[in-house]
Amino acid sequence: PHTAENVVQNANKLIEAFRKNNGFIAFVRVNFYDGKDALQPNAMISLPAKEGDDYSHFHYLLDKRDDDFVIDKRHFSA
Repeated sequence: PHTAENVVQNANKLIEAFRKNNGFIAFVRVNFYDGKDALQPNAMISLPAKEGDDYSHFHYLLDKRDDDFVIDKRHFSA
């Protein structure tokens, strides 16, 4: 197991290497437009009724820039 900070540090190393070599970086998050597009799966565990304000924000230590490419997924499956 790794701490969140360790995972973010390792991700930042990869981000730096990609940027130095003109690699394409895509940041992916689960984000709903207004909540109405959120799936209501028949699952054993339900999502919280309301997500926190930081629900779809990237970790503050992650080297994500305002002009980076971001993909907003509408559900949790790959």
